Amino acid sequence: MVEHSRIIDAHTHFGRNILHSGDSTKIQYFECPPEDYVVKAKMLGVTDVIASYAPCPEYQVGGQIERPCFWLQQNGQVLQFRETYQIDSTHIQREPAFPNPYSTANRLLLEMFHVLNSENKDIKFYSLGLHHPLLDSEESVCDLLTNKTVVGLKLHGLATHTGPEDVPLFVIKALRNTDKPIVVHTDTSRDNTPSSINTLFNRNDPLRWLQWSISNKVRIFLTHGARLCSDSMKIVSENEGKVLIGISPDVLLQAEPLRLKKNTDNYLRDLVSICPIKALTFDIDYSWNVFDRTEWDKKDWETLSRIRKMIVKREDLNRVLYQNAAEFYKI
Repeated sequence: MVEHSRIIDAHTHFGRNILHSGDSTKIQYFECPPEDYVVKAKMLGVTDVIASYAPCPEYQVGGQIERPCFWLQQNGQVLQFRETYQIDSTHIQREPAFPNPYSTANRLLLEMFHVLNSENKDIKFYSLGLHHPLLDSEESVCDLLTNKTVVGLKLHGLATHTGPEDVPLFVIKALRNTDKPIVVHTDTSRDNTPSSINTLFNRNDPLRWLQWSISNKVRIFLTHGARLCSDSMKIVSENEGKVLIGISPDVLLQAEPLRLKKNTDNYLRDLVSICPIKALTFDIDYSWNVFDRTEWDKKDWETLSRIRKMIVKREDLNRVLYQNAAEFYKI
């Protein structure tokens, strides 16, 4: 097999991600450490990485731990909070989330990539600015998008409890003016049980995000194979160059069938069969490249191998492994 001179991981994450249940003393979290990633990425031959900070971040600044933004439902309302505590203290302070809650996480990521790019000559790291549509200011978004080292925005609707209808007009204008894309988490639910989380899943349906992007003339990256949404693929085929669809995490997606638009016994096969090849791209989605959500430390690094077995035509494989992402992000 001929190896590729360039492979782009078109969507991934770094940092600590929290899973907040409301009890501040019983936080679940998992790590997306760059050190572990770099070792595996080099083994896979990855040459370029597009990444954001983890969507529900926790980090240390000086002697203080910060959780800058998470949402909880209270008395029928969705409220956005932040938490801080000193490393040597058990007292956790909770208060309403500040404006521009991801500003520190975005800064930490840029600083991390400055170091990684100086230390790793084989891999180039590019930043996605983590965005909160309800709390970010116009100035903060414009500052992010005019930064030459930032190649786009990342919006995670589950982490922010938002959907396409919540994106402010100034964000749309900033994306257009800089000609940079937005990367969005897509979801869906075929579970008919009434619940607030199923409603939130469906607010982030890939078709809703796609229709929003086309109507607003914004380029968009749809994660998670657009959940195998056939209706979305028809629109994608008519809008070449404006939409990119990430593959990963294929094993986890296969394991959660009710969060796909259709039943499948082979998610990757079905995605390749319905998605226009010029819109499909390799990504790792670190650290969600797991087998299930109960063992976050057990990672699946075989997506690239499965793609190479599934896509045999050299020209098509080139597109999926690097060409589509390089053109989309203009790198």
